[in-house]
Amino acid sequence: MNLVWLILTFGICVFSVQGQDNATNFYNRAMNERDKGDYDKAIADFTEAINLNSNYFEAYARRSSTKLLKDDYDGAIADSTKAIQINPKFAPAYNNRGVAEDNKKDFDGALADYNMAIKLDPKFWMPYQNIGDVKFEQKDYDNAIANYTEALKLENDDFRKASSYYGRGLAKMKKNDGDGAIADFTQGIKLNPKYPDNYYLRGNIEKSKGDYDNAIADYNRAVELNPKFVFAYCGRGDAKTGKYDDDGAIDDYTKAIEFDPKYTRAYWHRGLTKKHMSNYDGAIADFTKAIELDPKNAEIYRERSELRRLTHDYDGAMSDLNKAASLGQN
Repeated sequence: MNLVWLILTFGICVFSVQGQDNATNFYNRAMNERDKGDYDKAIADFTEAINLNSNYFEAYARRSSTKLLKDDYDGAIADSTKAIQINPKFAPAYNNRGVAEDNKKDFDGALADYNMAIKLDPKFWMPYQNIGDVKFEQKDYDNAIANYTEALKLENDDFRKASSYYGRGLAKMKKNDGDGAIADFTQGIKLNPKYPDNYYLRGNIEKSKGDYDNAIADYNRAVELNPKFVFAYCGRGDAKTGKYDDDGAIDDYTKAIEFDPKYTRAYWHRGLTKKHMSNYDGAIADFTKAIELDPKNAEIYRERSELRRLTHDYDGAMSDLNKAASLGQN
């Protein structure tokens, strides 16, 4: 009898070890597939790992983060919650669940999970970054900056630090701290020189300061990295207008329209440039298109009204003025 129980017990132990080994193999394969961007295969293999080891909380957490990459927020919440049930002290699971809640606009739930992740692991940089994002969304820019700063203290990876500098730069822009924002975007560029948004946003601040040459240089780099970056074309057009390069500005606005025919600002600003060049018919046509796209923009009606008056379309001019006035009252 004892020999039988010993054999049975030994057999169970071997099965358990082999099952765990197989679960780990599926887990490792899933991680490789996820890194390669094959999220469906990764999820399938994380699931196999879980089937072999129902207490494999890391597999639930990784499957959760993979589902986040597929915008499956409900699935991510379910997997994170399961990981937490198995191991309530596993900080990444709270962070993952917070990200899903954040994307579902459950900011209170997200902040609660991010703060729990920090409580469990005070040196975990990611929840600080994520709290910064939520606070930015809530227009609490001071706390956004504070959390991005904390993330920067803890993170050593250049690519991830660049993300925190970018977020902090955006928050500083919202607080009208242009110099501070430029400093953060510059640091982000040093750490990740291939991210076009840092150049674009730094260019916007330089343009607002009248530093058109540096703004154009940054917009140039932004469109080199992203040739379909319509906002950067439009920004560069504005900077060229500031340098009285009307032809160059027209080219940039037109390029923005080619990539996004519904981009109101490109038509509006191209119309303004044509007005400056005394091409009133062309300007009216652009203002008209801009109004089609944004019929509640009183300023464009006022611009078109002025040109209609100059081209002796007095009824049209008065109609636009009245429309602008009615919109201004709403």
